[in-house]
Amino acid sequence: MYQRLGHIILFTCLIAAGRAQEQQIRFLQPGDTIYKSIDQLPQEILPALQAETGFWDFSSLLAPYVHEVYVRPVANGRAGRLRSDLVMLDADGVERFAAVSESGMSLTGFRIPLTDNVTTTGVCDPPIPLRSTALRPTEATMTGTCTFSIPQRAHASFGLTDQWAADSLRLRVEYAMSVETDGSGALLLPGGQYGVYRERREIQSQVIVEHFRNGRWRPADARVTMALPYELQNGTIYTFWSPSIAEPVAVVHMDPGGEVKRVDFKATPYGGRLITNFPKVPDVFVYPNPSFGEVRFDFVNLRPGQYTLEIYSILGVKQRSLGPLFVDGNRTVPMDLSDLKKGTYIYRLVDQNQNAVRSKRLVIITP
Repeated sequence: MYQRLGHIILFTCLIAAGRAQEQQIRFLQPGDTIYKSIDQLPQEILPALQAETGFWDFSSLLAPYVHEVYVRPVANGRAGRLRSDLVMLDADGVERFAAVSESGMSLTGFRIPLTDNVTTTGVCDPPIPLRSTALRPTEATMTGTCTFSIPQRAHASFGLTDQWAADSLRLRVEYAMSVETDGSGALLLPGGQYGVYRERREIQSQVIVEHFRNGRWRPADARVTMALPYELQNGTIYTFWSPSIAEPVAVVHMDPGGEVKRVDFKATPYGGRLITNFPKVPDVFVYPNPSFGEVRFDFVNLRPGQYTLEIYSILGVKQRSLGPLFVDGNRTVPMDLSDLKKGTYIYRLVDQNQNAVRSKRLVIITP
């Protein structure tokens, strides 16, 4: 009898613990700060990602700096037609608007920089679910549309002529998405290990450019290309969540061919060089630094053009040159410098007009 009573008490405690665990899921709130790093060349992640053991080893991830992302309240109530409760300014300059309800957090829209002074606002209908209150949400499929207006001030940047009137051009993204929680276990990152569950999203989308004429929106002949947020790009996204952590522990972005393109992962403000979202100035970073020779160069915020990376000894003798490389915005390039002698070197990035963009130091050490 006592043994049976003990089993009942234990079973009751497990149920209560499970409910408590579900209640511990934390969502982002205005005033939160997110610290994350981004690996643009996650070469060793795919085998770990495919592991079925419940343990994912992402300790090989590398990043030159830590992004600081602010979560703030919306400016006017619930941000008008976006009907959001908070906005996240991401490392790529995209503002993501989100609404929080009893069922979870959803993405209601975006604000994306088109040029230095022009942005476009995209409204998602229906809102895209980001995170459920359930610890293991059920599988779901959904379709929707995110519509972005193209301000007339930005027409020239798309190569459009003055024939397009103000507020008469828009970009509509139609998407289909399947979502499932496909595993749980432990995730090992460079900064520590986390208990997580993994969510998988398959996304298919198409972009339609429309022109408002004769009282209705019609397909336009214009060719407008815009860098879409990852939530709307074709491919697969794996998101690793931990119940007590508001932001994703890691997000893996894969293209339709199954190649891992980028990994965003949780960091701390003490895990490397801290980068805020502003100002967005051209720069180049090398990591790891000091290094045994195998390094990556991260080019950020560069205007479209050809660039060359030059490496000099401390006495000014050129040791290596890489390029010219075409860069439009950001790009990560690996380089093997293991044949260089131990010491301090200067790396210098120059544009196609031989103007120096940045010059910094790199230290080579021996094992």
